[in-house]
Amino acid sequence: MTPPGKPGFLSSIPSENKMQLAWAHPASNGGSMITGWELQLVSASTSESYIISGSGTLVTIAGLINGQVYEIRVRAKNPAGYGPFSDSIQSTPYSALLSPQNMRSEVDGQNVKLEWEPPLANGTPVIGYKLELWSYDNAQAVFTGPSSVVQLGVVSSYTFSDLVFDEEYKFRIYGISPNGIGDFSETQVLIENSLDATTTTTTTTTTTTTTTTTTTTVPPPTPCTTTPSRNEVEIVDQLNDESQEISAIVEIDVRVPPRPLYVC
Repeated sequence: MTPPGKPGFLSSIPSENKMQLAWAHPASNGGSMITGWELQLVSASTSESYIISGSGTLVTIAGLINGQVYEIRVRAKNPAGYGPFSDSIQSTPYSALLSPQNMRSEVDGQNVKLEWEPPLANGTPVIGYKLELWSYDNAQAVFTGPSSVVQLGVVSSYTFSDLVFDEEYKFRIYGISPNGIGDFSETQVLIENSLDATTTTTTTTTTTTTTTTTTTTVPPPTPCTTTPSRNEVEIVDQLNDESQEISAIVEIDVRVPPRPLYVC
């Protein structure tokens, strides 16, 4: 029988004044069941060891200092003694992150620009933001979603594009800290068509007049059956010979289609 091997996959989930630690059993238990563990937490101001009985690999350590960086490692024990420590990790407990402040929205056509300010300072750093888009279900009269989730860095604005006219949306923004997602702020926006928006924001009524043009078809007269007299032909020839010019002012009414001209 020998001491067990080195534990692996040590991880931490920090929260306010505490952290939850988990790890995996060693690849070798030394030929005997593991009977306990030793956890070491070392910070700039303290060094603590916690003796844990049993073979379980999950424990919560409370009473820690928010904002303090702790270096953590663990080792296993069997009847032959303690084995080597695991690789160490660092973890920092923090208070729950508050919601972002002064969330604002600006609608431009089918785009919505969101702006916000960081959460109130409570000692918890912000390392990013998460945005959610929710759509309104008219049949159920509730918002459903989120239909879109966006992860951002440390920024103060974001634009959702190509939304649908005459649809209502809800937007949520969460701050992200080293120990997880905090509280959220939200706002609701109605994407109005520009024409609809003009109607709702003005008291001026615009009247559109439509002009209808009626076309009348004039049937041609019965074809001529008479032949012009010789005297009429001679008068026309005489006028042409003398190069006389006859001028007249012609008025055309475009609303009345021209009548066809027939020479008899």
